[in-house]
Amino acid sequence: LTSLQQIVKLQQGRPRRGKGMLVRNPMDTRVEENLLAVSISYDVLLDTFWKQTPAGNELLYQGWNSAFCTSSIDRRTEYISKIKAFKHTIEPKKVSHWCINCNLTGHYLESARFIRGSRIATQKAFISFYTNTSTHMNRSVAKNWKPLMREEGDKKVESGLVYVDINPNLLYGATMVYVCFNEEDPAQLSPEQDPEITMQLKLTQLLPVRQERYQLCKLFNHFTAVCRQGDGHLLKYYKVEILALRVLTFLRSTQALCDALLMRPVGSKEDTPFEVAVCFLQVFSELQPMYRDLFIKGDVVRFIVRSLPYPDMGLSKFLIHVFHRNSAAIESVTPPFVREMMEIIRDNLTTRPIIALDAIKVLTSMVTVDTDTINTFDNGNIIMLEFLKENTVLRLESPFIAMAREGFASSKMNLRSDQQDKIKKYLDGMDIRKEARDTMLRKATKSRTNLGSSTTRTSMSVTAGDMSVADLGAASQSMAEGEFAASQSMAEKKEEDEYDDGEQNQGEEEELDPLGEAEVLELGTMKLKDISIAIASIELLLKCSCFGVNKMVLKHFSTEVITCQMVPKEDDANNDDDEEDEKDGEVTAKDEAMARQRFFRHVVYWLCSDVDRDIPIVVQDAYLRMMCLLLKPHEIDDMLNDRFDERRQRLRDVPERPTDIVLLLIQFFIMYFERFAELHIFSPRISPVVEAIDTRVVYDMSPYFVRDHIFLLLLQTLHAYNEQNTWKKWWAKNFLMEDMEDMPAELRPGGKYDQPPRDHQVQGDFNYMVQNGTFEGEQKSAAENTNNKDDEGAGGGEEVTTAAFILNTLFGVLFDQRDWCHVEWAIDKEMVAFVEQIRALELCNPEERAQATRLQEYLKSLTGKEALEDDDEEDEEEEAENM
Repeated sequence: LTSLQQIVKLQQGRPRRGKGMLVRNPMDTRVEENLLAVSISYDVLLDTFWKQTPAGNELLYQGWNSAFCTSSIDRRTEYISKIKAFKHTIEPKKVSHWCINCNLTGHYLESARFIRGSRIATQKAFISFYTNTSTHMNRSVAKNWKPLMREEGDKKVESGLVYVDINPNLLYGATMVYVCFNEEDPAQLSPEQDPEITMQLKLTQLLPVRQERYQLCKLFNHFTAVCRQGDGHLLKYYKVEILALRVLTFLRSTQALCDALLMRPVGSKEDTPFEVAVCFLQVFSELQPMYRDLFIKGDVVRFIVRSLPYPDMGLSKFLIHVFHRNSAAIESVTPPFVREMMEIIRDNLTTRPIIALDAIKVLTSMVTVDTDTINTFDNGNIIMLEFLKENTVLRLESPFIAMAREGFASSKMNLRSDQQDKIKKYLDGMDIRKEARDTMLRKATKSRTNLGSSTTRTSMSVTAGDMSVADLGAASQSMAEGEFAASQSMAEKKEEDEYDDGEQNQGEEEELDPLGEAEVLELGTMKLKDISIAIASIELLLKCSCFGVNKMVLKHFSTEVITCQMVPKEDDANNDDDEEDEKDGEVTAKDEAMARQRFFRHVVYWLCSDVDRDIPIVVQDAYLRMMCLLLKPHEIDDMLNDRFDERRQRLRDVPERPTDIVLLLIQFFIMYFERFAELHIFSPRISPVVEAIDTRVVYDMSPYFVRDHIFLLLLQTLHAYNEQNTWKKWWAKNFLMEDMEDMPAELRPGGKYDQPPRDHQVQGDFNYMVQNGTFEGEQKSAAENTNNKDDEGAGGGEEVTTAAFILNTLFGVLFDQRDWCHVEWAIDKEMVAFVEQIRALELCNPEERAQATRLQEYLKSLTGKEALEDDDEEDEEEEAENM
């Protein structure tokens, strides 16, 4: 301090030397946005360097001894190095350097920002930057200074400082950044002109392999193009597929190298080297299947399987191509390999469900064949044994296939988000888009009509396309010309108001472009992960069971159903007979069939208890098709007729009135056909489950019979109702002596016995059946049943109520197929036979039969059957005339 109490900088020692700061990790760094951040500030007055930490500022270096010397032994070299980057000579004594060294952090420079006082913005070339990779030969001059803003409340104001961002290309791969003061001495800076000098750095651990990434992507893109043009067999001689596998080995390298190769800039669609290499392997294995043997070797396939948990790059699709219809690969499936796949599914089911879904698809490819063989049977047994074991472990929460009561509730809760948040919003958006298009079309048509009427008043005409059906009915032909014009203007005004209201509602809900392309929902994406996993699990079960032929898989399935629904027994201290316990624990073939039949009833009750429609219809369709394939037709018939023991199944007795499950199925099919168009939002053939069934069961193989399992289940349900209904039985006994008006109310169509159980009763029966492993809900005691019968006989029972006949509702929905795309959905020919068989049951009234006839004529016009039948009739007539 001087006599005036002023702080004076001591210009002693070596004032011309440079300043160097060594950054250490984690002492001098902090984490910001998954990157290491370093902020170093220079105090002009005290000649000290401070580092900014979450706790505050800490002293980093102080005084003239806070750096290493930038001078070299050779003065000539020093002089030349300082003036090479400039067009004019600069006195070396006026040049000073700061160096910030981040080598000890083990990271590389990602970005850098230099902050100074606003005075420097007028001096364009006072400061330059270079790094240890660019060297002093390539510098970046600080010239694009921008004002630094600070927040004061809700506003941003200028802070009196300016900043400049260093070019990221200059920093790429560097660990040291140099700040070069060209024509000013940092020792002469003042706090008035530079209240703050700060260097802010962000560090990344990604290795600088940008050029190498580019070369690898370019190489495999070229090889992929060679395969696609038909010259893929030439690559075999150069062992390019081995080179692609070597690229995949980088997944097992250090974390820094792996992350550097997997890194993709934010918002960029650039492929990583792994994705490009896997894409080449996919194309190579698909177009050159004769060379797939390399990928099924033990070490190679094990390496690929262990690489599946990494971020999705297409390895699962590659494995599907390797195993698809590859007999050598299918024979190489072993239990350890399946266990590894199940471990991947278990570890990633909740955290990364798409990887678990890909693993399920790989297992499915191992049993995807055109013809069943012993090897496919064995693979199905191995896969399903491990798969159902894992399903039993997860039976209470997020099971693959719901079997326990908690599992059904958990699956419904998981599927609710996909149904309500994705599918329902998608369908609502499509409806809004359709309404907007129709409104725009009507308004445009009205504008053209008004334009024509203004020019030629006498030739004004109104068409059905210009007015709605209601308007046409209101305007009779006898109306005067003035009244008609007035009514027309009122209709136009009403439509304009509706259009404005529609626009307002549309703006409130969501802005949709009526003429734009709608987003398409796809299975197998993260957006529909729960639906995709449920459908993929059912597809795997069906293919492992060879669509119900593999009895060992059916046994595994029945055993797991029994295990999941087993009621825990209390400990009995008096029971010491181990042999008796073993006999009780044995599961016979009949018990296995009963378990599947019981599970069929549980599925039906579960679907019918979904009053809020939380379960997607495509998942409901998959569950029903699964049970139709795992059960034989007579086993389903036993469940429809409530035959729960061997004796009743052997006698094949028919109940006196329609059973609850028959009425529930009819009620379910009403909802099913109301939402039949919603089934096809993912695929014309509904889902991968139906596509897999189509590979084995095709309607064209037997064009005179129905082959769709849902249609068959409906026919079987209607046949069971035809045998059980009370009104036909009463009429068959009393048609000679009594009229239809004499039929008791509870026996009539729509009476008490034709009404399905109520929603709360269905839910209660379902919970009881699944929790206790029974065929039906909690039954009343024999005494209560007797009392109820006596009360009913005395007239003291419940009032007999009638409702709409359930079959009228079903046929009204089924025969109204105006919105169906029969040809696109590949049901045009089958629907003709399906409707014909429904008519043969004689359950339709005259109006419904006429509606069914019109539907058949329409379907025959689509399929060409009508023309063929006319030709056959003409041929028969000609033959009769000739005879």
